[in-house]
Amino acid sequence: MNKREWNARVVEAHDKRLLAFHEAGHCVAATHFGLRPSAYISRIGEPTLETRAFIGRTLSARTTPFRKSVIGWSGLIAEYLADEPVEEWPQEVPIEFVDYYASFANENSATDNEALNAHAQRWRALKTAWRIIINHRQDVQGIAKDLSASVTST
Repeated sequence: MNKREWNARVVEAHDKRLLAFHEAGHCVAATHFGLRPSAYISRIGEPTLETRAFIGRTLSARTTPFRKSVIGWSGLIAEYLADEPVEEWPQEVPIEFVDYYASFANENSATDNEALNAHAQRWRALKTAWRIIINHRQDVQGIAKDLSASVTST
């Protein structure tokens, strides 16, 4: 295996992991609110440094604008925390997350942006989402593992 192949494999594995945690975050928050979510990850191509190899989607029943915003934030939070051991996830929203979100806000999907902006009290929704993800971190990890193992091709 040459260096280029190895790098592509590393990028692919990391993309899949981040996306699995992202969708798992949505699922955990939706479940917290009594909704019955379903999620999937599909392969859409080969990974490059510019494009992702996977897309994901979480579907659940309609809910209030506040809950929709919490569910939206939960995906971003879980993705942000994906590279840290779950035991080390911080209890409170770190300022680094706010900086991270501000830096990559234009990379969110249209459905994530719609969810994040569904309720006017975005900070309250973010803090609620953070508490849900931290309190259910083992569930996030387990769902992410299941999603990662069940990737489909488009």
